Amino acid sequence: MAGARVVVRRCPDCGGEVLGREGVDWLACVRCPLAFEPFSEPPKRIATARPKGEVAEAAVRLPFFVFGVGREGEPRSVWVNAFRVIGLQTHGDAGARLTERGYDPGLESAPLGARLARGPAAALRFLRAREGLGEHDPLEVRSVSLVSLPCRVEENVLREPVSGLVYPRSLVLP
Repeated sequence: MAGARVVVRRCPDCGGEVLGREGVDWLACVRCPLAFEPFSEPPKRIATARPKGEVAEAAVRLPFFVFGVGREGEPRSVWVNAFRVIGLQTHGDAGARLTERGYDPGLESAPLGARLARGPAAALRFLRAREGLGEHDPLEVRSVSLVSLPCRVEENVLREPVSGLVYPRSLVLP
C-alpha cells in the first residue's frame, strides 16, 4: 500500500513497541497475549490465545474472533475471520466453516502472531450479516476471544487445515 503511514504504540501490558497501519482499529502485541485498541484511553483490551498443545511455531497464522453466543449456560462458539479475503464468496469463509464443524479446541494464552484486518465491532457486524440478523435483532454475546490458527504455506496459497479452506496468499489481508 503506497503512502500508508505506520503508527507506533506501546503495549499497555508489557510496554513493547507495536506497529500498525494508520487508521487501524486494533493492534496485537508480538510479545504478550494481548490485542488492544490503540487510540482509546485507557486502551480496550482483548486477550489472545492459540489452541493448546501446539508444538511447532507456524510461519503464518490466521486470526479469528471467537464469540460465545446464546443463552447463559448453553453458549456456542461462533468463529469470525479477523482477516479479510478479497472475493470471500468465491473462496469460502473459514470462520463459518469452523462454526459449522463445532470446532472448540482448548485454548491457552499466547501472542496472536498475526495482524488484524477487523476489530471486534466490525467482526460482530460481519457475524450479523452472515447470520442474516438486522442491526436490532437480538444476539446474546457472552464472551469474545481472539484466537490465531496455524496455516500451511504451499507455493502461493495459504491452507487453513481445520476448515480445509485454501486462499491465494495475495488475496488475504492485511
